[in-house]
Amino acid sequence: MRTFDGKATVDLKNRNYSIWLKKDVICHEISTFKQEFNQTEPIVVRLLQYYFGDSPNEIKIFWGPRYNGMNNCNQELDITIELASQILFGISVKSRFGGGYLEPNDLTLSLLQEYKNEINRFEVRASINDVLQDMARIKNIKDTSNGFKTVTILFDKPHQLKWVSKMKSSFEDHEYIFLKGNNNRFFDELERILPELKRYKAI
Repeated sequence: MRTFDGKATVDLKNRNYSIWLKKDVICHEISTFKQEFNQTEPIVVRLLQYYFGDSPNEIKIFWGPRYNGMNNCNQELDITIELASQILFGISVKSRFGGGYLEPNDLTLSLLQEYKNEINRFEVRASINDVLQDMARIKNIKDTSNGFKTVTILFDKPHQLKWVSKMKSSFEDHEYIFLKGNNNRFFDELERILPELKRYKAI
């Protein structure tokens, strides 16, 4: 598996994840792993490694990949699943939705411009709703691509359900998976959002 910015996958294999590397792992079960390992992104990366196998021939998993969005904004997705140098699936991982801060590049993003009147202070380092910030950064990357599906995975239940509902209704190619309290199987949830994944799974 290839990674970005020195995020070494060997650290993932040195931890004892074996108790929950199983094809029927439940979403809520994964939400409890965060408390045990104090991790979010590495847990999802390790689950994807298990799903695709440690040496996938066609699928590449990128952890923390960086892309050039609109207005030359350098944007990062937490995880991407890529095929033939094209993004097949993008994943944003959140411990929980809380608050975010506007960075200089954020001020140029089309979605934030659209909602700027609903943001208390539209300036660098001002606090912003994290659901909106997350979606704005994802949309910025997708606007420069040939189109791909994305999902935000939340380990804890969010408080901003109004914003989550708004983003879900506005973007048909984006989904949310809430782990806490969700008794569905995790891999079933991923396959529901992107059925094409089933062609490449190793489990």
